[in-house]
Amino acid sequence: MLTAEGPDIDANAVRWVGLPDGTIIVEDGPNSSLKPLAIAVEEKLESPYRARAARQVGDVWAVQAMRLEVITLPDAPDGDTIDVARNGATTTVIVEGREIIDSLPALEERGAREGEEYAVRAERLEGSLFEVRASAL
Repeated sequence: MLTAEGPDIDANAVRWVGLPDGTIIVEDGPNSSLKPLAIAVEEKLESPYRARAARQVGDVWAVQAMRLEVITLPDAPDGDTIDVARNGATTTVIVEGREIIDSLPALEERGAREGEEYAVRAERLEGSLFEVRASAL
């Protein structure tokens, strides 16, 4: 947790994702300049990250941020959530709650780093960029 000055933000709370190329994806709040808050986060935490901030007094904001893993899936199927699970010899891919036949090698490779059996969840941030969480089963 940190505090930062954020002038000209027309809200009392905001949430955003900061990407390595400097792009800020606003998830909740106005599209006004969150750059001062993002700079404060990036002094403490390498991107990519997800952050949220709440106005304290005047232009002073309390900010929380945590690292996240981002992967580019240029051939991702339509849908905002993708779940890939490997249990024994079976790999299952579910997009928006529906099982599909296609494989997603990038997500399967990411899951395999956790072990032979794994679960991976990918949530679309924007375009072909997805936040990824993986764990061993």
